[in-house]
Amino acid sequence: MPALHYRIDPAKLVGTNAAVDPDASAARFLAELRPALERELPGWELDLGAGPAALRVEGVEDPATWALRVEGVARAVRHCGTWVVYE
Repeated sequence: MPALHYRIDPAKLVGTNAAVDPDASAARFLAELRPALERELPGWELDLGAGPAALRVEGVEDPATWALRVEGVARAVRHCGTWVVYE
């Protein structure tokens, strides 16, 4: 079964905006990212979390191409901005 291991850095996600709660925003971002990835990658094992930024794709022939697809989905969710939690 293909697997995706994806970590985001909460501080990098929110940037320098001091009014944003990085941990709460990261949790909401991951909650919004999960269903988007489930639509894009049906049947995949998804391991999403906060920590040092990392992306690893396993169990497919061309992991780099799949990583680009994952980054595209994550970028789309990030640009929606509904995940931002203000302090």
